[in-house]
Amino acid sequence: MAATFAQGTKIKTTGGSNIAGVHSISGPGMTGDVVDVSDQDTASGFRAYISGLRTGGQVTFDISYTPSDATHQQLITDLKAGQEDNYTITFNSDAGSKTFLFDAIPVGFEVTAPVDGALIASVTLQTTGDVTAPS
Repeated sequence: MAATFAQGTKIKTTGGSNIAGVHSISGPGMTGDVVDVSDQDTASGFRAYISGLRTGGQVTFDISYTPSDATHQQLITDLKAGQEDNYTITFNSDAGSKTFLFDAIPVGFEVTAPVDGALIASVTLQTTGDVTAPS
């Protein structure tokens, strides 16, 4: 199977604009909890489990930070207000665009200003509720 070229991947708020200057995107990772249902009648000597709640995890990405950019300002405003929004991550692939859909709350915005480099911000979103993965 051939690898998919990642360049051109976009993240945006639903109904909003693409977030400007995105370098790399990580997430959303998904995990599932398990619940131990072992009891005194467990004959095999092995614990028994059932599926518990799932977590969509976090989405992190770096941007070329432009303080006057409206999409960057909105991330900071939403973080300060604890505002949940709908987000999409769309991968451009040979098989057509594939999209993750999720609700998230911005929980991190950290700016780095190196002496000899570009102004960068690292953004963290915490997903809430279901994550719809590309099919």
